[in-house]
Order: sequence, then C-alpha cells, then structure tokens
Amino acid sequence: MPPQTPEPGTRTPLLALLLLAGCAGATKSEPPRRDPAPQAPREFTFVLSGDTAGFIVPCGCASKQFGGLPRRGSYLQAARREGEILYFDAGGSVHRATEYDALKLEYIWKGVLALRPAALNLGAGEVELGLERLRALAAAGLPLISANLRAEGEVPWRDHLVLEAGGARLAVTGICRPDAKLGPGLRLVEPEMALRALVPKLAKDADAVILLAYADEPRCLALIDAFPELAAVLAAGTPQPIPPRRVQDRAVLAAATSKGKFLARATLAASGLAWDLGAGEVVELSETYADEAAQAENLRAYQARLRAEKLDPARTGEAPALLRGLPEGYRYAGNAACARCHVADDALHRQMAHAHGLETLEKKGFEFDPYCLKCHTTGYGAPGGFSTLDRTPALGGIGCESCHGPSQAHAANPRLKTPVKGSAACITCHDPDNSPSFDYAVYWPKIVHGLEKAVEPPGGAAP
Repeated sequence: MPPQTPEPGTRTPLLALLLLAGCAGATKSEPPRRDPAPQAPREFTFVLSGDTAGFIVPCGCASKQFGGLPRRGSYLQAARREGEILYFDAGGSVHRATEYDALKLEYIWKGVLALRPAALNLGAGEVELGLERLRALAAAGLPLISANLRAEGEVPWRDHLVLEAGGARLAVTGICRPDAKLGPGLRLVEPEMALRALVPKLAKDADAVILLAYADEPRCLALIDAFPELAAVLAAGTPQPIPPRRVQDRAVLAAATSKGKFLARATLAASGLAWDLGAGEVVELSETYADEAAQAENLRAYQARLRAEKLDPARTGEAPALLRGLPEGYRYAGNAACARCHVADDALHRQMAHAHGLETLEKKGFEFDPYCLKCHTTGYGAPGGFSTLDRTPALGGIGCESCHGPSQAHAANPRLKTPVKGSAACITCHDPDNSPSFDYAVYWPKIVHGLEKAVEPPGGAAP
C-alpha cells in the first residue's frame, strides 16, 4: 500500500513522518506539491500628529501660518472619504504643567477625541502634569497608551492596544523619552527595558507592531535596531517632521512635530512577513484647509472658558520675553508716565497699530488668552504690568514699555536710561512663528521715533 500523505493542518507523530520519508525515498517518488492558500491583501493607512504644544489654533497674528485642530479635522474628514484611516497622536499635546496648560489640554483632548484617534501616546508635556491631573483629563475617554510610564494604583492609560485595520491585526504601544520632566506620582523607565518583554509578546499575536514614540530621531533609530519586530515607529519630539521612510529595509519611521503644524501620512502593505511602504508624505496644515465645524465650535468653547476664568498671570506661566535677564525690581510705569515728557512720541504711538494690539485680539476672541496677551499688552504678569482687563485696562495694547522695558525708574529720574534698546525688542514678539514676514527694513521706518532715529536698523537680522 503506498504511503499516505498527511492532510494539511493535521499533526503526524514524528515516527510516522520518518517512516513516510523512508518509504518515499525507497520508491523515489516526490510528495505532491501544494500551493499555499492565497492570503487576503493586508494594507492600512495611518495619519500621525504630534507636538501640538498647546496650539489649538496657530497664533493668527499673520497669514501663512500652519497648524490647528480645525484644519486637522478638515484634513482627516477628507482623508476618510477616500478610505479607512488610522489616526495616531505621538504625544506632546502641551509643553508645560501650569493651570493654563491643563485647561488648554482639556480642550485639545476634546478636539482630538472628536477626530476618532486609534491611539494617543503620552509625551513630555502630558507627563509633566502629574498623575492626578492626567486622571481627571482622561475622563473624556481617549485611548491613551504608554509602555514606560509608571504610577501607583489605577492608571488611565494602557501599555498597548490591539486594532483591526485593512485585514490586519495591529498592536500599538508607546513610549516617552526617559529624561522628560515628571509631575507628581509618575516615573519613567528606560524605553528599551519597558519594551523588552512587551514587543516580542505583541508580535506573536499581531500582524504588525507599531510604536508611538515621543523621542528624538537617534532614539527612534536605536529602537528599530533593538526590536526587529517593529513594523513602524511613529514619532513626535523631533526638531523637524520626518517624511515616512524605510529603515533597515524592514521598518517605517515618520514624525510629526512643531506645534501641530504638520501631519505625516503613509500606507503600509504586507509583503510576506514584512511591511512595504507605499505612498508617504508630510502634510502642511496651511490656510488651504478650511476649519472643520466641530473643531471650530470646540475653539469657541475654549475661548468662552478663558473669558469666564479670567486667569491671573501667576496661574499661566506666560511672561514677555523682554523681561528675561533683567534685574529684579524693575517695574512698569504705563504710557501716561512716558507721555509727560515724550509728548510727540506718545502722539505718534497712538496712531500706530501697536497701540491697538488688544483690540486685535478682541476681534478674534483671544483677548483672554494668556499666550496672546503677553505680546498684545504691556508688561503682562510683570510688577506694575498688565494683569487682567478688569484690573489694568490702561495697559492693554503694546505700549512704550513693551519695547523699552519696565521704566518706572526712568520716569522718576530721566537720567537713568530705559533698560532695553527699542530696536532690540522687536523680535521678542515678531518671531518666525508669529510674524513670519517680519522684515526690519520694511517695518522699522514705520515706528522709529525719538533718539531711535539716530540708530541704524539691524538690517533684517536679529540685533
């Protein structure tokens, strides 16, 4: 009787296999070849955001600014009309742990939740808030993940999530760089240590393992090297966005960063045991993307909350960059004190847009937002400077001391110079993010006055 070939999918004892092999060798016959069953195509597309850094919308002081949740919502809405999308956020939703930042994070996470994220990694800004604040903010129900963040008791995040997309089973985990500043009740372990047991375990039950990493590019590359099971490392916290690319011919690296200005998008398709990178790009969220309605409503709710809270500057952590490096004890005197001697200069200032800086915010609904107030008022949060609209209305707008520094001592004794040279102050607010088209050669002649007329402008470069 000829040897029987076992049916596919059945287990045959080792002795029987040896006997079969011996018989086949004796009769010099080949076992029938069977083509493997064709697998259904597996393919998924992801969109990645990260490093929102508190910017629900871009500053708005100038045109041609990128970013904002309303534009992110518009982009994702259009992308989902084309097909299934996995939306990930690699973390960094805020960048500090003040009461103001916690308030912003509440509305950022409300906006992100409406965008239906598959997973949101806890990055440097989030972990600085501490365990109790994270517990309170996580009540919204976001799919938070972190493999290397530790705390006592119940935590509002998981070390991984398992998703089904494009015919594939995907395991998603996340890490934060271990040197991030930590709030109360939290600690971070080295990412490699946290992933050592987790990643191989995930790889056994998933078609692909995806790592969301709040880390720089060298650490991301090191993790790809250390864990061959990873199909993709999707990052935030890098200096620049990283267009999706293949690394070591087996994993995809991409990063979205810079105040939520960019998204990364790519399609991964299964090729045997590996995943090939299809179309990949970095998306600039420019003015070409309209504001999505639900996100615009979330922005208005955030503005209404700020209007109700009227945050004292001490609760915000915001202060004019002009004050950095000045000795303690310098106080603001207000425009009225300057006008007593500088009559002509005061008259010129009243005609300038600077004098109406607070009105500009009121038109856009940001007159209670501390990030905006620090540049659109005089001496925000400093001794004698702007506090709130109720307490210090006369210091609304960009006054003399916004450029010349706190000048109470000069007002009392004109022989004492003002602490800051006017031409040196411009770039403290007119920086590349908030005033990308700023050019000294164009704008200096419009504001030059008094003794500054004898000063040559710095020629378009920082003084």
